[in-house]
Amino acid sequence: MLALLISLIQHSTFPNPFRFYAPKRRSWLPVWINEALNTRILNNMNLQGPPDYVGIAALRELLFTTSPQHPAIVVPAHVGFADPHVIQKWLFESPDLNSHQLSWMAGIEAFEKSFGFAALILTHNQTYSVDRGVLDRASLQYTQHHLKTGTTPLVMFIEGEANFREDSLGPCQPGVAQLGLKALQNGVAQDIRFLPVSFHYPCIPRDSAWYAALYQTTLGKWQAHFKTSLPPWDAALPMPAQALRLIDSALEYLWQQSSPKVSPPTSLAEKALALIHHLGLQLADTHGFVAEDVAALSEVASALEVKNRWRSTIARNVFAPKQAWLDTYRHQLQHWQVHPPKSRWTLGVLARLERTLLGQPEPNAPVEKRLQSLLRHLDRLTPYATQRQQASASLIAQWHRDMLTCRQIKLLHLLREASQYEQTTPEAWDAVRLVCHLLLTHQFWYPTPKRMQLRVANPLVLSAADPELPTPAALTGELSQALMGLMGTGHRCH
Repeated sequence: MLALLISLIQHSTFPNPFRFYAPKRRSWLPVWINEALNTRILNNMNLQGPPDYVGIAALRELLFTTSPQHPAIVVPAHVGFADPHVIQKWLFESPDLNSHQLSWMAGIEAFEKSFGFAALILTHNQTYSVDRGVLDRASLQYTQHHLKTGTTPLVMFIEGEANFREDSLGPCQPGVAQLGLKALQNGVAQDIRFLPVSFHYPCIPRDSAWYAALYQTTLGKWQAHFKTSLPPWDAALPMPAQALRLIDSALEYLWQQSSPKVSPPTSLAEKALALIHHLGLQLADTHGFVAEDVAALSEVASALEVKNRWRSTIARNVFAPKQAWLDTYRHQLQHWQVHPPKSRWTLGVLARLERTLLGQPEPNAPVEKRLQSLLRHLDRLTPYATQRQQASASLIAQWHRDMLTCRQIKLLHLLREASQYEQTTPEAWDAVRLVCHLLLTHQFWYPTPKRMQLRVANPLVLSAADPELPTPAALTGELSQALMGLMGTGHRCH
């Protein structure tokens, strides 16, 4: 039993892609840390205030009227990584509100950072995880539970991940609509409200000399890291042409690093697509992914689905638990099958084991069923733990790089699209620069000072008593139209 407790303490401090990260009760220290980090992140992103909130009364009303059987879902467009911090800033600065008046669904990648420290902060701030690469039943079940019993609106980004563009939506996922309609159809909720929200980060006006200096700084950073060069800034060229030069330089360098045996296409869009397929083939050869997945990388929507699934598979190898931990857990579970736990203390240890491995305990289920569920879960973990134990340090490092390669596939699709339309605004040009820098360095760099703006639309209300509910596709379309209205754009979801 002592070995089990030691293993539990050690294992609970490491990221676990096999586990659902459920929200935990409020604690002042993680909340205070989250507030400090929120301010620092916005400063690092060079976002200057005060923020401008348009139509915020609709969101404030939602905070005070959400109740069991009457849930609400906030549906933002995901422009970038500053989005949740802007809402948090409003919550922290409002005297009658607090950060726990919103609940969040976030990708499990955010919980894997900083050796589990990020998970500690997020879960204590009403955020739970979803693994976008698999059918995450635990996350879906918790969502239905929250819609039935929760008293706070739930924030779910309709695109599923950051799009880095303010003038159009990325591929809209039907999950938000499906979960909301399922809550109505199953009697979980009597009515449900969807509140579209969009974020905007207008650049603080700068003259052409400032952009020329930023271009030269980018040139210096790339030359220092990659021994590559950018064509010099030409003040006579319009901003779209400067953006295309950045894209071309980034793709050319990545092409040289990838070392395909064929010469690159002349078209930027074709060059980006060729790089996507080349990276996909490399990952497929390394990890045994099927050829059909590589072929699906040509389209944006299917490429995002494939890269999420690949990334989830690789993460299970990277973050697999130690085999010794699994042996200790299995030995104790088999002992409990013969001598079932009955005391309050041993049942508490069983609940802690469930929380560590599965994310949340099931105290109302029969003990035998709980033990069988844990043993089945250990059986699923064993192949990954064995592979992780046998892997060399260089192979583990390669797995980490492969997870970044999955993100590069998405970024290349963004540049492929950006090369086909004119970057007529400073915001669009800066988005190209950010994506190029992230593609090459795997680091964010926000030198352009911007302002923050949050726009809120009127809620879309559905009731279980309605004679006919919309289909998930139709509801997703309605939400996307509302978001595009906030953005002031005619671009549709892909």
